[in-house]
Amino acid sequence: MLATSLFIIVALIMLTVGYFAGRKQDDEGYNLYNRKLPMLGYLVSYAATFIGAGFFITGTAYAYRYGLGLAWFFLGMIFGIIIFGYFAKSLKEKTKDLGLHTLPDFFSWRFGVKAAKVLTFITLLLLAGDISIQLIGGGKLLQSLGVLDYSVSVGITVVVVAAYLIFSGFRAVIWTDYVLMSAIIILTGILAVFSGKYFQPTPEQLNLFTVPIGTTLGFFLFGLFGPFSISTYYQRVFAAESGETARKGTWLSSLAILLPGAGLFIIGMTAKNLFPNIDPDIAFLRIIQLGGQTIALVGALVLWAALMSTVDTLTFAGSQIFCKDLLGKPLSKKNVGVGIVILLGLGLIISFALPSVTAVALMFLGGGMAVAPSAFFQWFMKTLKQYSVITSLVTGIIALFLYAATKGISPNVVAVSFAVSTIVLLSVHFIGKLFSRQRKT
Repeated sequence: MLATSLFIIVALIMLTVGYFAGRKQDDEGYNLYNRKLPMLGYLVSYAATFIGAGFFITGTAYAYRYGLGLAWFFLGMIFGIIIFGYFAKSLKEKTKDLGLHTLPDFFSWRFGVKAAKVLTFITLLLLAGDISIQLIGGGKLLQSLGVLDYSVSVGITVVVVAAYLIFSGFRAVIWTDYVLMSAIIILTGILAVFSGKYFQPTPEQLNLFTVPIGTTLGFFLFGLFGPFSISTYYQRVFAAESGETARKGTWLSSLAILLPGAGLFIIGMTAKNLFPNIDPDIAFLRIIQLGGQTIALVGALVLWAALMSTVDTLTFAGSQIFCKDLLGKPLSKKNVGVGIVILLGLGLIISFALPSVTAVALMFLGGGMAVAPSAFFQWFMKTLKQYSVITSLVTGIIALFLYAATKGISPNVVAVSFAVSTIVLLSVHFIGKLFSRQRKT
């Protein structure tokens, strides 16, 4: 009874926050905060998008499997955020008068409509996959605690998020991100106290170089190039009140990300030592339960609130892409609402079809790496053509699924997708330039 009551209270809090966020705003406020997102809102929202519920669950699962080897991801992330922050200011200033909302919008302006269409399909699948990561994690938590079974908890999460998101739009995303970061601070503090009592890492867990090279490359590459491939980050740059807000907000967000990131190492390695034979997907939950029933319940429900806030971020970005870039419709409240329902429905289907957090997460990371080379190298290759980008995107995704089908889903898929996409992008680009010069002569 207590568990159900707390579950309902958290849902009502999120609905209330969403309701108050959505009052008295026009379409531009609904879609992009009137492009006046302040520094604090940018920082909190950027960090919250990165460290949602899936971050805790999958991060703990990776730390459980690979120990300190997960540090390669955070090392790459630090460099990636520094680089992306540097370009974020230029991105904001160059596009401030273009009315861009999404990453495919940017590709359409930079490369052409065909490249944007290919990216639209890929990005929608990636966002649906990331949504399913959050839904799977939340469903497993609530089922394990005996609050609700998996299917019911996932369904209720989708309904609650859809309700406040359709009403309030991007402003609800930002406001609920404040809730998310508060939840993360509370949860990290609680777990730091309890996990520290049992933290006795083995030498193998503390060795950075016992991790397979493919896993190491996968972690590092996604940390480094991930920001360039994630549509929600571009959305925040377009919403920022200035280029300086985008740059400094991106850099400062790394501080908010590293604190809970450090906690993942302790939680995951402690879980491995205490529970060596469990499913890594539930390692985070088992550590929560060490504090007793009350702390376990509070921790899970706080994490569920974080889950909803992350799902709304991903869903709203995806709904804009669905309406504007896929269907070519204006971003009215009605059209975006339809996109919200469709994208959440797709995430729901994936969460039932493949209920493994780490498997879905790795495919999501691999898909992002097919996008990253084009988004990154375009800053240095001003003559990069549309045909090079399209070929790179398509072959990167094909390589991802071929490798997963033949070798299985592992962190190697990230490195494979990135390598193939990069090689194809650069090869097609330089071959195209060579033929172009020959025709001129």
